[in-house]
Amino acid sequence: MVEALQGFIGTAQASSTSEAAAGSAAAGFVGLFFIVFVLLQMFIWGLAIASLVFWIFMLVDVVQRTNWENEQDKTTWVLIVVLAGIIGALIYYFSIRKKLGPANKPHPPAKTHN
Repeated sequence: MVEALQGFIGTAQASSTSEAAAGSAAAGFVGLFFIVFVLLQMFIWGLAIASLVFWIFMLVDVVQRTNWENEQDKTTWVLIVVLAGIIGALIYYFSIRKKLGPANKPHPPAKTHN
């Protein structure tokens, strides 16, 4: 009977140890998931804020630009940037701003030949 009781106690201690290990592993996975989730949320919010700032800069660039071929181009690009959001700002950046430079960029003085 004593042997049976010792066997029962040993089994209970072994299962208790394995349950503790399983609980620790589960807590570790939950903690890791939480950390990854928080970092992902921070990245998404940072990207959203950066996109908003970029969109505002491109909208200001469209409005301040004076070297358009005609005034309708300005109106068209304002509508594209406002209505298409970040996609419109990216299209404007790569099709107009990269080609013409920033709005109202001072031109270098003309070279004079002496």
